[in-house]
Amino acid sequence: MAPWHLSWKTPAENSADREPHGTLRHGEAAAKKLTAEDVEEIWALRGSEPQRVTAHRFGISQTMVSRIYRRKAWARWTDEHLSRATADRGLASAGSRREAA
Repeated sequence: MAPWHLSWKTPAENSADREPHGTLRHGEAAAKKLTAEDVEEIWALRGSEPQRVTAHRFGISQTMVSRIYRRKAWARWTDEHLSRATADRGLASAGSRREAA
């Protein structure tokens, strides 16, 4: 790496540089276990079962389910996706590609 590409920055400054440099991972690229369809289904299950049950169904932690519900994880999802998932609430249980273990 060329030395003129390097600069001293704080961790916060390094994190801030990730998006403009194209190295910020979000959505499916950052979530190894979940796809967008999984997140849509998780959102549709909101309030219908305990978070720990949803977490077990998808092989993730209850904390991750909570983060999805609070839009701390997968926050780049638009309100349109979340509204559609809520409207299609019946679809998630009928057409699930994952079965509760």
